Amino acid sequence: MGSKVAIKKFRNEDNNSHKAFLSEVDILMSFKGHPNIILFHGAFKQGPYSYIVIDYAKYSNLQSFIKKVKSGKHSNLKDALHVNNKLRWCI
Repeated sequence: MGSKVAIKKFRNEDNNSHKAFLSEVDILMSFKGHPNIILFHGAFKQGPYSYIVIDYAKYSNLQSFIKKVKSGKHSNLKDALHVNNKLRWCI
């Protein structure tokens, strides 16, 4: 069984939206292989849409996860400590 991924969808409405897509791809590619950044798998265009494929983030995003931990709504201490250690590394 493969790993879970998330797919971000961009509508190619105009040149600016396509530039935003390419900019995000460039940023993700520059961090590829970094142990503390979500893994970028690739990007593609199909019809009027462009897509970015990244690892699935179990807790949606870091901000939501931190809010859950601070409010006591997240009970998995192991995950909370892991994020805390990663944040210390970034600072």
